[in-house]
Amino acid sequence: MTEVTAKPSIAEVMDGLPFGRNHLSATAATIFGFFFDSFDTAILSLALPPMVQEWHLSGATSGVIGSSVFWGMLVGAVGLGFLSEILGRRKIMIITILGMAVFTCLGGLAPNVPVFIAFRVLVGIFAGAMIPVDLAYLAEIAPAKRRGLIMGSIGVSWPLGSLLATLVASQVLPAFGWRGLFFLAILPALVGLLVRRLVPESPRWLAKRGRYDEAIRSANRLGATIGSVDDLDTEADAGPATAPSIWSNLRTLFQRRYTVRAIGACLMYCLTVGPSYGWSVFVPTIVMTVLGTPLDQSIPAVLLLNAASVLGRLYVALSADKIPRVYSMLGSMALYFVCALAMVWALGLNTGITWLLLTLMALFQFCGDSAAVYQQWVPELFPSEIRAFSASFASAWGRLGAGTAPILFGALLGGGHTQAVFYLVAGFAVALALTVLIFLRKSETYGRSLSAAKSA
Repeated sequence: MTEVTAKPSIAEVMDGLPFGRNHLSATAATIFGFFFDSFDTAILSLALPPMVQEWHLSGATSGVIGSSVFWGMLVGAVGLGFLSEILGRRKIMIITILGMAVFTCLGGLAPNVPVFIAFRVLVGIFAGAMIPVDLAYLAEIAPAKRRGLIMGSIGVSWPLGSLLATLVASQVLPAFGWRGLFFLAILPALVGLLVRRLVPESPRWLAKRGRYDEAIRSANRLGATIGSVDDLDTEADAGPATAPSIWSNLRTLFQRRYTVRAIGACLMYCLTVGPSYGWSVFVPTIVMTVLGTPLDQSIPAVLLLNAASVLGRLYVALSADKIPRVYSMLGSMALYFVCALAMVWALGLNTGITWLLLTLMALFQFCGDSAAVYQQWVPELFPSEIRAFSASFASAWGRLGAGTAPILFGALLGGGHTQAVFYLVAGFAVALALTVLIFLRKSETYGRSLSAAKSA
């Protein structure tokens, strides 16, 4: 009797692939997206102090400017994120970075605060979809054994974008003013756009849509050796019979089997992204304005904090395939809580910028960035048919936190309550640790294939 060999599904093929050259190019496509998003956030934070002087802004108004992009992200995360389930990951990846580039540059031409805020909201609409769709795409093409490392590596591009923006600002701000920063932002966006045009569509997404010939070509470009559709178990990859809608995706997301992790994912995004963006927007303001540091000394200080951010993201990338997600998040939040309280103590000394304060700020930055494991974790929690939508939906809650935190931080800083900012961050850390323990403790995805992780 002839032994019948079980056929693999596209999902099983992608999970079992070795990490190859084409994975590098696909990873680079997402890295440039994160890099540009970081560059954009950093130039806004660096442009904010001179904007305050030119337009005579209050602390509350500067907080609204800092948060405006995140309110746009709230819309884009759900709207454009959902479209990636219909049009595909690759098309939305191209559209989002192009839209961000155009409206970031237009921000440099804004004649007043309302127009500038409008452009920043439009930037946010595209940025809101870019990050979760990129993460969903990368989760779907990454081999199971290297998924944590690959997804963690893109987080390193965030502080690198901030580092480059800081270096650029040190030359551009004195010569061309804050508007020049927004004009230069087109350069990393164009590089990212070029790279994204070269990557294949997600084979998992194509298989869910029944487009197996295209799925095979994409999988083979990523290192598979599939001869034809006859070599695959097509039933295992089958998606929903009807075209998805926002409501059908929401119903799937909040099915009984996913409800707890959906709530946990949304809270985790909100409680992580909120303080992270609030801090990022106001780092130069704290260094230059609150601590009274002159520009020639504040730029090196900001560079040091960005270097600490790089180390935090590297830690996430290198530990992702070695430490369970639950333990990684809880450990990061414990250290973040301690560092936030240490910052309260150091600021109470009223010594201005010192090596002690810089060291504590760097540790605070490192701990905050070490929590970036959520970017790997959330896309792993849900099936391919709603992966981008679920990551986008959770990301929208992150944008709610990111839109609120800069306003809170700006109001506290404007009122001279700098220490209260770090008390607030400590509260975020406690709330995030409780979220992980209550909602996500049983949803560990470390070391598992995506098909196994979604049923954990």
